[in-house]
Amino acid sequence: MGRSRQRHSSSQPEGTSPSYLHPPIRRVQGPSSRKREDSRVSLPSPSAGRVPNLLVMASLHIVWDWNGTLLNDLDLVVRSVSESIGRFGHDPIDADGYRDHYTRPVRSFYDSLFGRQVGDMEWTDLNKIFHEVYYAGVNSANLADDAVSVLEGAASLGFGQSLLSMSTHEHLVPTVRTHGIEKYFSLITGLEKPSGEVKAAYLERHLLEQEVDPATVVVVGDTPDDHLAAVSVGARSILYDGGSHHRHVLEAQGAPIADTLTSVLDMLDNGSTR
Repeated sequence: MGRSRQRHSSSQPEGTSPSYLHPPIRRVQGPSSRKREDSRVSLPSPSAGRVPNLLVMASLHIVWDWNGTLLNDLDLVVRSVSESIGRFGHDPIDADGYRDHYTRPVRSFYDSLFGRQVGDMEWTDLNKIFHEVYYAGVNSANLADDAVSVLEGAASLGFGQSLLSMSTHEHLVPTVRTHGIEKYFSLITGLEKPSGEVKAAYLERHLLEQEVDPATVVVVGDTPDDHLAAVSVGARSILYDGGSHHRHVLEAQGAPIADTLTSVLDMLDNGSTR
């Protein structure tokens, strides 16, 4: 949804190696981007059947999610969904209704809301209306209360930080700059156009762009898709309970869960879950 989600050319960035091309994405390179070597993150596998402790060594790299994680935009997302489905005669939803149905790919979310598969033209219109409403109101969304202090804290601990969003790049970067937090990220990556796809392929390329070893990476996001993307590249994840999913859905992923962004930093700093 708004957590993911116009129109730039899909041409390959100059100098990009074709060996790892994935669906086109855009990025902003920060001044601190560099290859991180001799760094390891030892996080027990979630499949062990318990919430693992986080044993972190130097040069850990955090890949932050944007929508619903650093940006507190759930109310706007729900309003945008309600507007889009309302054009098709459906009643508006509330936050609980959103949590009941939200999934990725986003088209499957609308299938669930409609109780049937949406047609191609319906999907195109739904996606278009959602993003029109969302981006018209995105400047009304605030950062999570502790976002800035956590970004500053992570920087002071020497952690690398980058931002990967399924929002469109042309809207993502100005919004990040508006909030004054661009300086914290070595790389900001958004999509060329709203696709509603899953994050895995984009995360792989995001790390390759920075030459960051996935073994040093912790993905912090608010959806099961963030966790699955991390697993797909050999990274680890912490799921933030920001309200986009029911708690039991997050718990089912087996990843550590943070109630606040501050607790994310505590987990990484202290090497323990809270």
